[in-house]
Amino acid sequence: MAINRLGLTLLCGGAVACGLFAVVAPLLWRSDIPTDLPQSTCEGMILHSTRGFEGADICLVNADGSGRKMITDTDARDMGPVRSPDGARILFFSDRDGDYDLYLMDMDGKNVTNLTADHAGGDMYPCWSPDGKHIAFVSNRDGDHEIYVMDGNGGDVRRITYSPGWDTKPDWSPDGRRIAFASSMSGDYDIVTVSVDGSDPVKLTDDPGSDTCPRWSPDGKRIVYSSYADDENISVMDADGSNKELLFGGGANDFVPCWSPDGRYVAFQTTLRMEDGRPDDEICIIEVQTKKLFRLTDSPGWDSMPHWFDGEPGAEGN
Repeated sequence: MAINRLGLTLLCGGAVACGLFAVVAPLLWRSDIPTDLPQSTCEGMILHSTRGFEGADICLVNADGSGRKMITDTDARDMGPVRSPDGARILFFSDRDGDYDLYLMDMDGKNVTNLTADHAGGDMYPCWSPDGKHIAFVSNRDGDHEIYVMDGNGGDVRRITYSPGWDTKPDWSPDGRRIAFASSMSGDYDIVTVSVDGSDPVKLTDDPGSDTCPRWSPDGKRIVYSSYADDENISVMDADGSNKELLFGGGANDFVPCWSPDGRYVAFQTTLRMEDGRPDDEICIIEVQTKKLFRLTDSPGWDSMPHWFDGEPGAEGN
């Protein structure tokens, strides 16, 4: 399944290529979604990717929508930023050296290091282990999109999945014991978890359409994910796959969710209709208990792949 975004086609299997923008579902008007985020409760900071028609960069914004700051400014596509557990660095993937590789940089965008330059193929969608010692990611270096784990400095790379389909979008459980990801081993994408060595696979979803982009809640008890039947929606379930619930279905493409650090909110990417009728991707925030929706970003480009973490407003991470 492909998600087309302003010249960038993100395949749920992990490949990234050029394509056309396509929206087939009715869209919410951007102006109809309030931006008065509850400052006293929407705490922390959010990293995300932002882009126009040329390249993609990494942006940092307070979770109440204030204090927007660009971290990178290149002609490349810098995407999927995640802050390290110690708060000192940002992990992301980019094509700035040709193929997609994984990179580390300081929170201010300095001291960029390519972690996977020695390997051919594309390396994408990284996530940290809770202790910051390891990184899980997607790679097609062996000819198929599978999940790999390596040390935090790029060493000791090991493949942990060997599925007949594509495996993508990994996320490490808060207790460090399991990794959730989307797999097309059965046709459509479903959410699967495995032990960190790839053993003990457990399939959590088997619904019509595809389920992708799993993210563990901070307490490890629930998983939020993108569920696709007629449209892309945001759903949540218990960590064992039970008690599935639709969190938000706006009639458009709603995907790449992430939890707030306190587990009360979910940020996600959605396609909205601008005042001139054109589609535009923004990041919205929904309160899990009340289903109240807010819009975080308001830029003319493509805002995606949010990552929410603890941090003081106006700071660069703690």
